[in-house]
Amino acid sequence: MNSVRGSRFIRVIGIKKMADVKTYISAAYIPTAEDFVPVSIDSMSRASVREAASPKAEVLKRFISQKSAVAGAAFLTLLILLALIGPYISGHRFDDQNLGHTNLAPRVPVLSSLGILDGSEKMFKTGGTEVVNRYEEQGITDVYYLFGTDSLGRDMFARTFMGLRISLLIAFIATTINLIIGMNYGIISGYFGEMTDILMQRTIDVIGSIPTLVVVTLLMIVL
Repeated sequence: MNSVRGSRFIRVIGIKKMADVKTYISAAYIPTAEDFVPVSIDSMSRASVREAASPKAEVLKRFISQKSAVAGAAFLTLLILLALIGPYISGHRFDDQNLGHTNLAPRVPVLSSLGILDGSEKMFKTGGTEVVNRYEEQGITDVYYLFGTDSLGRDMFARTFMGLRISLLIAFIATTINLIIGMNYGIISGYFGEMTDILMQRTIDVIGSIPTLVVVTLLMIVL
């Protein structure tokens, strides 16, 4: 260890020969005025010094470095946009009924002229299959249903994204309620402490041990 430190010391002071080392050690060092002159930082040194990143910048940097997190955020953003504008893209309301347009196949404006998603569907019969187009059979020429219609003639495209909107809204409300209840529950438990804290935490342990499927089933029966 001492030899390693000695070699580092020799490299630092710039001595190459052992004789010079003995001379340097034996000679008493006398400080000069140059030893007390502040070291100036040139422009290159200033450019190389990196400013400390703020907490927000550090969090953003770590988030961007995680590809799975970025992909998940992009997908969630896409779902939110579709939930907001999706029900209005097709031009039909999600609750409009037209009994003359029941069980229609998907039909897309541009692709239908190319023979793709033109409202045709394959029907299975006893003797084989048959391709039918109910739009042509019922004389529907200027109406398009991107996802088709259900048995009541309702647009499935608008209903799909309206269902997505409701699902996201329920998830947001449920998370908010869970946060409020959990935060207040923890505050009460931590404030009183002792036996109150023990009883409240053991209650959470019991609730957490119950399978979620059982809880959901019981709620469905009660509600």
